[in-house]
Amino acid sequence: MGINLIDVANYCNVSSATVSMVVNGKTERISDATTQKVLEAVKVLGYVPNMAARSMMTRQTKTIGLIIPDISDYFFSELAKGIGDEADRMNYDLILGNTNGSLAKEQEYIRVFQGRLVDGIIFSPLNTGEENDQFAVLQAKKYPFVTIERYLAELEVPSVIMNNFQGAFDLATHMTSLGHRHIAFITGPMAAESSKQRLAGYKSALSNVHIPYDPSLVFEGNFFYESGVKAGEDFFSLGRTDVTAVLASNNTMALGFYEVAESRGYSIPKDLSLAGIGGARFCPVLRPKITTIDMPIYEIGKSAAQMLFKLIKGKPLKEKKKVFDLKLLEQGSVAQI
Repeated sequence: MGINLIDVANYCNVSSATVSMVVNGKTERISDATTQKVLEAVKVLGYVPNMAARSMMTRQTKTIGLIIPDISDYFFSELAKGIGDEADRMNYDLILGNTNGSLAKEQEYIRVFQGRLVDGIIFSPLNTGEENDQFAVLQAKKYPFVTIERYLAELEVPSVIMNNFQGAFDLATHMTSLGHRHIAFITGPMAAESSKQRLAGYKSALSNVHIPYDPSLVFEGNFFYESGVKAGEDFFSLGRTDVTAVLASNNTMALGFYEVAESRGYSIPKDLSLAGIGGARFCPVLRPKITTIDMPIYEIGKSAAQMLFKLIKGKPLKEKKKVFDLKLLEQGSVAQI
C-alpha cells in the first residue's frame, strides 16, 4: 500500500490538515520551517497526492488541455513547447489532443477534456462555423478557453493572433523588389481568417507595384504538406514558364512544393524562387533554407497559456486579443531577377 497523507503527517509530527495545505500550495498561515519539513518528508517518503481527491476539494485538477490539428507540424510542436513550459512554471500539467484536421475529433476532445475536469483549454481551431457554436456554448458555461489564430469579435473570445496580412505582404513585396512579376500563391484553407488575411496581403503587395492579380496562379491548400505537393503538381501542369516565384501561406506547404519542384529538375532558387510563412528553424537541413516570415511561435504559446491561467484564476484580461508582429527572414530561396 502506498504512502498516504496521514503517513506524512505522522512522520513530521504535524496534523494531516497542515500536510494537505502544504501539498496544495496554501502555505500563507504555515511557517516556512514547517512547510520545508513537510516538503522534505514528501520527497523522502515518496508521497504522491491523490489528484482525484484534491480536485474534489479545490474544484481544480491543475491540468490544462491543448487541441491542435497537427503535432508533426513545426509550428504546433513549438507552440506546444511554449504552452508546456508556462504550464510547468505554474505547476500545471498539459494534456495534448491532436485532431489531424478533423472537426469531429476536435469536438470529441472538448467533451473528453471537460469530462476530466481540465481547468481550461487552448485551441488552434479549424475555423469552421460549427466551432463558433461550440465556442458560444463554452462561453455560456463560463469555461476558460483561449484560441490561437482565431478571433471572434462578436463573441470576444480571448485570442492570440499574428499579423498575417503584414507577413504575406512583406514576403510578396520582397519578391517584387527583386524583380519578380509573376508570382504564384498557395493559400491556407479559405474558411480560416488567417488564410484570408495572407491572401489579402499578397494581393495588396502586387497592387502596390501595379501587377494585376491573376486568380489562375492561386492554389488553395490546407496548411498540410500534402496540399503543398498537390499545389506543386497543379502548378507545373499549367506549364507557366513566365512564373518566377511561388509564395506559400505556410512553410509546410512550401516544403511540399519544394520537393515537387526538385523532383522535376527545378533548382531553388536558380530556376524558381520560393518563400513561405512559419518560423526560422523550420527544416534546417534544406539548402537553401526557405525564405520566410519568422514567427515568435514559442512566445505565442507562452502568451496564450498566460492568458488562460488568468481566466482560470478569475482575473480580468487587459486585452482580449493579443497580436504578434512578424519579421521577414531572407534565407536564400528567393533570387534576384
